[in-house]
Amino acid sequence: MWEPAQAADDIRLDPRDGQFNEVLRDGAKISGVVIVGVMQHGADLGPSLGVELAPNWTEKNICVRVLSSDGFYEAENIYPLPDDWSGGRAELAFPTLHGDILSALPKDGVAVRIEPGDCSRPTNKSALALWNGDNKQQSTILINAFAADEVFVYAGETAIRCEALLMSGLSAYGHACQLPNDLHGEVELTVYRVKNGKAPDPTYTSIWLGLP
Repeated sequence: MWEPAQAADDIRLDPRDGQFNEVLRDGAKISGVVIVGVMQHGADLGPSLGVELAPNWTEKNICVRVLSSDGFYEAENIYPLPDDWSGGRAELAFPTLHGDILSALPKDGVAVRIEPGDCSRPTNKSALALWNGDNKQQSTILINAFAADEVFVYAGETAIRCEALLMSGLSAYGHACQLPNDLHGEVELTVYRVKNGKAPDPTYTSIWLGLP
């Protein structure tokens, strides 16, 4: 069950103009960003999508990007926020025509990133996406390592080693970082990608992980 923080008639957010933009390619698309997904995985059959939004987001819209690990499936949609938005969890309309393909993918086979704005450019700020149910599972960051040997995420002084994904056909991203369950609220993270013992400039991001 969804537990929204606002009136029932406002909890289902629909794409702008009622159009849902998605594509299924014959060939893979390689992600050009480091942080491809910020999400929790539920246990529902799905596919379904929700969001945990901070109460202090002042943007009028959120941008939702969905990408399969093989790079074949991609969706990018803008969802308008109600004027009286007060934060919390909400369901997002996700009327995909490729639900059978998405449902057949393994865990971490779909990356979802939700950011403020109109999708015109990536930002360093993310909300928590809820994929296939609202079950308060462990939060995961999905990373495109750009051929790095190792990936680490730092939350303050806490270092988190990311694991390479073992599924076949990876092209859009290849590492998953499991965040500790005791992280809540707005969390500042730093991502390091290490290759041949050296790390290029780190990637900084701010993530809203909800309240305890």
